[in-house]
Amino acid sequence: MTLTNSDNNNRKHRASSVTDFSPFEYLIQQPKVRSLLTQMEDPNLVEIILSESDEKLKGYDPEDVECIPLLICKTEPFVRGMQKSLKFFINRDKGAPIVTKLLKPTSKCA
Repeated sequence: MTLTNSDNNNRKHRASSVTDFSPFEYLIQQPKVRSLLTQMEDPNLVEIILSESDEKLKGYDPEDVECIPLLICKTEPFVRGMQKSLKFFINRDKGAPIVTKLLKPTSKCA
């Protein structure tokens, strides 16, 4: 059996279309994942978490829950680092220039 040029071209096209597929790209295009990524990339994420925790903690004795906002503030450097890593990972996979700009801390925790 001899392969023709069109057979070779078809095989090359199929092979390249399979290797061009990026599961990561497919995943981040899903609406729910896209929404989560948008929330995770928000520079005010820690501020939002603090606001939401303040609302949820209103019914509790302040002495029992006053350490929770402090704990959230203490995690801010970790959150910023994860946001920076997420941007790096997404930009690396897309082949875009790497984002190195540091995120500014929020006002409540600074």
